[in-house]
Amino acid sequence: MNFSKYGVLLNMNSAIIVAAGRGTRLGGIKKQFLEIEGKSVLKRSVEKFVKAGISDIVISTMSEDLKFVEEMFSDIKDIVRVVEGGATRQQSVTNAFNVCSKGGIVLIHDAARPFVSIENIKNVISMAEKIGAATLAVSSTDTVKFVENNLIKHTLDRNKIYLVQTPQAFSKELYKKALKEVVGDYTDDCQLIEKIGVDVTIVEGSRDNIKITTPEDLEYAKILARI
Repeated sequence: MNFSKYGVLLNMNSAIIVAAGRGTRLGGIKKQFLEIEGKSVLKRSVEKFVKAGISDIVISTMSEDLKFVEEMFSDIKDIVRVVEGGATRQQSVTNAFNVCSKGGIVLIHDAARPFVSIENIKNVISMAEKIGAATLAVSSTDTVKFVENNLIKHTLDRNKIYLVQTPQAFSKELYKKALKEVVGDYTDDCQLIEKIGVDVTIVEGSRDNIKITTPEDLEYAKILARI
């Protein structure tokens, strides 16, 4: 597919921070609001995009947390807006995308990944500006098996297996097209783009760009915050 028709306008880039989770795997604790070394996971994530030069940031969060999150970023309310999330991740992203500025690239990031580097953010933007769709990812260091009913059916080629991270970056026109054409909810925005026949390019991420999901992740996050 030729991406030229998705011409990207520079300096119009936006970031969507998905912070509408309920923290089910952390015993109902909303991980985005947990403090690590005196600063919340959400604030750490947002600050990375501010430092990367993004001046249009939309946070999608649960309705009962709207006021709390607005107050958290009251000092930079000129560049951060807060919207109500949906019942699914895809709906939460869509609600945020609908209020993003026009043109440029949209970056979609999990609030629970507070250790993404500024360099990684800039690299994935650069790739998306060139070809329309890109995501951070790291190669698998483990042997991966395809399993059905607890039985190994075959072994996948580890050299072709990548663990996808966020942010994922897309031309806004391309993402808008995908939202119009694709029906369904997806746990990953690359899937949405794949459904319209567009390839997403891998940009090397970092193994420190962890998603805080379990109590073990939280303990590792505390170590990373001290480095």
